[in-house]
Amino acid sequence: MTSQARGQLFNRFVADLLHADGIEAHSNLRGSGEIDVAFSVNNQRFVIEAKWEKPPVSTDAIAKLEKRVRQRLTGTLGIFLSMSGYTTAALDDLRQGGRTEVLLLDRHHLEWLLAGLTSADELMGRLLDQASYFGDPYATIERLFATNGRAEPPRVRPAEPPIDGHAPIILTHSSLNSSGISADGDALLLTTTDGVWRVEPATSKVELVVPIAGISNPVWRTAEGYLIVRREGAALYQEGLSVVLGGGIQGAVRAILGVDGSRWLFSNGSDGLRRHEPLVQCLPAELRAPALPPRQLDYPVMSAMNAQWLSDTQLLVVGNPGAWLYELVPDVTSTEVRAVQRLRFDQANPMGIAVRDSQEVFVAAGEMEVVRIDTSDLSIRVVQHVALGGSVSSLAATSDGFLYLLAYRMASGQEPQCLVVQLGV
Repeated sequence: MTSQARGQLFNRFVADLLHADGIEAHSNLRGSGEIDVAFSVNNQRFVIEAKWEKPPVSTDAIAKLEKRVRQRLTGTLGIFLSMSGYTTAALDDLRQGGRTEVLLLDRHHLEWLLAGLTSADELMGRLLDQASYFGDPYATIERLFATNGRAEPPRVRPAEPPIDGHAPIILTHSSLNSSGISADGDALLLTTTDGVWRVEPATSKVELVVPIAGISNPVWRTAEGYLIVRREGAALYQEGLSVVLGGGIQGAVRAILGVDGSRWLFSNGSDGLRRHEPLVQCLPAELRAPALPPRQLDYPVMSAMNAQWLSDTQLLVVGNPGAWLYELVPDVTSTEVRAVQRLRFDQANPMGIAVRDSQEVFVAAGEMEVVRIDTSDLSIRVVQHVALGGSVSSLAATSDGFLYLLAYRMASGQEPQCLVVQLGV
């Protein structure tokens, strides 16, 4: 295959990716200079020059796109997509030039779009904001989606009385979009719309460890970094950089960890124009490795609220249809589901799952009930009821033996509030 043919295929791939996001795009257009891809977002026209070559792009290539942009209607913007990045001289020349007419994307931007960590609409909006407000035509993914120091930290150990005498409040946050907690040793990771906070209940220390906006559901600490989910995609975040692991899955997506530390995505499916069944999918152990096959789960579509591995082969899924225990083949390359057992579970809106040890699993449900499942005989009993007057969001078991519940309190005459309580079980 010639280099020209490969380039045209890459152009079609980029156009197809935009199509999949609901944007009409055209590839390989000929006019006053060939345009690789053309599209429009919110009435803003863009023309793309796409390069997947080994050397970083130089000033000359960007200048060529600038010329093509000026041959088109005023207001049209150029986007240069280089899978190998840009030379330092090219970036300096563009930033020190005149009016910005070309924005720059690299491999990382494309990977975020491909995995579903962002949408084309959102990405273009943030690129335009960065260039318009700060005069910067090139910003990394981490800069585009950074919280920029505006994140409000949670308040640890406020002076509030215990709930029911057994569940002291250890943390509050004004954001009602705090969407999950998980354990990091004896500390907690709190996911908010502004990023992820690490909270040490024993010392009241609070630290923003993942300064990326828009993350959803619990975030997990792994040896390689923080496993995050944003929209439909997953990435590892470590030391200011994120590396895409996979995604593009339909439905409400969350990350879960295997008992061996393996990284998984769980989706409750979707029932739109194309039906997608609930599934779990193991993320590759090596970065940018080939995707592993998903395993479909026989659970009502869009009804599951959470899932957690209990062993190498047992997966617990909870939702309004109940708690279902799946037996899966341990080989991550297999799609086989051996069996499913429905547990007797009467609580509505179960959201949080926390595994304390190999025999104790706790589930928090909508009426502020915490249920214990004994994995040895699968018996279920209510162990605590917390009078919050709100709803459950998440549950975490720390290494020092404590169990924490993230919930929302709707006190009469007060603003709704997100809080974390320490349970007495």
